[in-house]
Amino acid sequence: MNIPASTPANATLTVSKDAKGALQYAWSGSYVNSTGDFDFTSVKGPIQVTLTISTNLQISYCLPAAQTMWLGQAGPVKPTQPYSGTEFSAPTFPTGAANALQWTDQNSDGLTYEYILLLWEVDAGHPTGVRIKVDPRVINRGASK
Repeated sequence: MNIPASTPANATLTVSKDAKGALQYAWSGSYVNSTGDFDFTSVKGPIQVTLTISTNLQISYCLPAAQTMWLGQAGPVKPTQPYSGTEFSAPTFPTGAANALQWTDQNSDGLTYEYILLLWEVDAGHPTGVRIKVDPRVINRGASK
């Protein structure tokens, strides 16, 4: 059986603060829109997603990597735990990459998923740190397309 190579999807989440101190998020990269939704409907086969945080703030992913992204099928209830299934691999921190998270999406079921990134921020208001939730979506291509 010939296993197709994964298509890379590299995205960056730039985090800054506005004049009032509220966090601002800007997304860029392949297959990701301005709200952080990944749309893989134009890609056939598995996708290797690498999501990097770019910021001058003291923000990083929560630890461990497998717990820093909750993922579930999109619906009225947001995910509250890491994904359990075969469509996505558990997230990992790639070797030698600062503030990067990586996972594989089999991109084969045509479903829309919601994911919540758990970030950790340390600042003057939260000297011991505070968890931040960012919640975009992943839209998969169907197996029959």
